[in-house]
Amino acid sequence: MKVLVGDQVTFHKRSITNSEAALYTLPLMVIQIGILVCFTFVDPSAPFEYTKFEDGLYNHHRICSSSSNAMMITAIVFDTCIVFTGCVLAYQCRNMDDDFGESKQLLFAMYNIAVVMIVAGVVIFIPDV
Repeated sequence: MKVLVGDQVTFHKRSITNSEAALYTLPLMVIQIGILVCFTFVDPSAPFEYTKFEDGLYNHHRICSSSSNAMMITAIVFDTCIVFTGCVLAYQCRNMDDDFGESKQLLFAMYNIAVVMIVAGVVIFIPDV
């Protein structure tokens, strides 16, 4: 038994079941589903056709597109908030004893996700400028 803070608070090993872990992650999934359903009715996607002339050939394209970038911006903001929250929580528990969890590994994982998001954002959005 390890002591977290002072002499009064002690740590007891607690395990959770798979169903409890699923219930802890359920609010994030419900929020994501809510965002998707909201944009399904507010800004639905519609087929968009265009023809492009390249290298002496006509290429006809049909894509599914919406009228604004609001869905993409909302998804990016939501995902950024989740990753930022994970980085803050991992940073706050960095000095805890190793018996309490893998906080350093969580910090590196969240940092890697954040870096990949930044690089992907640069690769996706900069060429359009």
